[in-house]
Amino acid sequence: MKHNSNQRNKNASLFKMVGNFLFVYLCLVLFFVLSLTLVSLIPGTKIKENIASSALTLKEQGDRPRILGNHKLNQLDNLTESVMLGIIYNIDEHQPLKSALKAMFYAGSNSNEENYRVNSLYDQIQYAFRPNNQYPRYWHGYIVAIRPMLTFMPYSSVQKTLQIAFLIFFGYLVALFSKKLSMLAALSFAISIVLVNISIIPVTVHASMVFFICFSAIALFLKTKDMSTEKYIIAFFIIGALTSFVDLLTAPFITFGFPAIVLLISRNTVETRNSFKSVFSFVVYIGLSWMIGYALLWGTKWVLASIMLKENVIAEGINGILERIGRDIPFGNIQHINSFDAIKKNLQTFYTFTISNYPISFVVIPLMIFYGFFAVIWHKKKYRLDTTIIIALIGLLPFFWFGVAANHSFIHAYFTSRILSVSVFAFSYVLIDIVDWNQIKKAYTALKSKMSSNRKSLIGMFFRKHKEILL
Repeated sequence: MKHNSNQRNKNASLFKMVGNFLFVYLCLVLFFVLSLTLVSLIPGTKIKENIASSALTLKEQGDRPRILGNHKLNQLDNLTESVMLGIIYNIDEHQPLKSALKAMFYAGSNSNEENYRVNSLYDQIQYAFRPNNQYPRYWHGYIVAIRPMLTFMPYSSVQKTLQIAFLIFFGYLVALFSKKLSMLAALSFAISIVLVNISIIPVTVHASMVFFICFSAIALFLKTKDMSTEKYIIAFFIIGALTSFVDLLTAPFITFGFPAIVLLISRNTVETRNSFKSVFSFVVYIGLSWMIGYALLWGTKWVLASIMLKENVIAEGINGILERIGRDIPFGNIQHINSFDAIKKNLQTFYTFTISNYPISFVVIPLMIFYGFFAVIWHKKKYRLDTTIIIALIGLLPFFWFGVAANHSFIHAYFTSRILSVSVFAFSYVLIDIVDWNQIKKAYTALKSKMSSNRKSLIGMFFRKHKEILL
């Protein structure tokens, strides 16, 4: 009887969780559809004027201009931004949902032309060309934030607004890390974000959207008290879904990696640490939930678009994924690559990034050696590695991402390499956590005391030896 009762309780709990997921899923779909519809109803006159005033600037800059140094991580993605602005420009407020789902834009006839995308946007505005291309496999949720802003300001002002918001949010999170976790955890987080070029991310709209979701999730987990496992699983489902809503397959893993590590760090500060099995199971649950949220809501867009547009967007989406996980680079003579080529290119892009012509590897490598030295000499004597090992494993996942999405990661290393910031955060925190900082503090205090004592002895010897001269 007792066994039957336990089984019934388990089944009831499972049904309740499935019901909660279904409710959250339907709410998200409703929110996505309604928000896209409402912002697409905004009259387009002022929006088109503001995009038109920005099109010439983008044309002069080119598809991929570099600022603050000649490196790929200093590269603005005007190519993608022009397509995004073209989609916003071509939204028809008389058919709001249909035009938002279809995501039409104009593409010139010569795709081999230099600065092809920015020129296409400029030409459509200049010569009143009709849109002739579409991008329906993504939600393009950035429209919800950017289209209202373009009612009041040009694209350049949108970039500045996002930059200010990003830097304020970043500073707030660093302070929150210091308050809720530790100064060293805050330092690890700050370094990991700065190293992916904090000056470029906020002015690249499609990249900034993903980081804003990531930052919001981190703030949520740092501010709220310990929730139940079920609530965390649902939270990551929502995070994955929201990422799918705004993402163009730029750096989606950011929204899982950072929040998951922050959550493990905050849960690991309690006196009783959980076993490896329980922590690992927890990460698997939230990881699967994030992936299901991302994939399910992405697939939902294909289904909705196929029904609304009477086109086979599902086939287009599947073909797009197969291309991105492929091993062929279809530019000029087709180049065949493997997973290691994609990993290598992203690593090269990341660690050769320069600030004032100095590679960041000049900072990262010595810092890691410095931390490693501390970890070897002053590591904690009684230390359970359960959570720390799992954080390190999360730090390895970006390499798995590059290996799976080899085509996409190889072609777009200048923005996919940003997910290596998760690795920097994970590995730097692991080294910090292993170190016994109390031992270092004691060693520093002892050294300081000894140096002070030696200094006094030297001063005494000096006075005794030169007493007659001084007197």
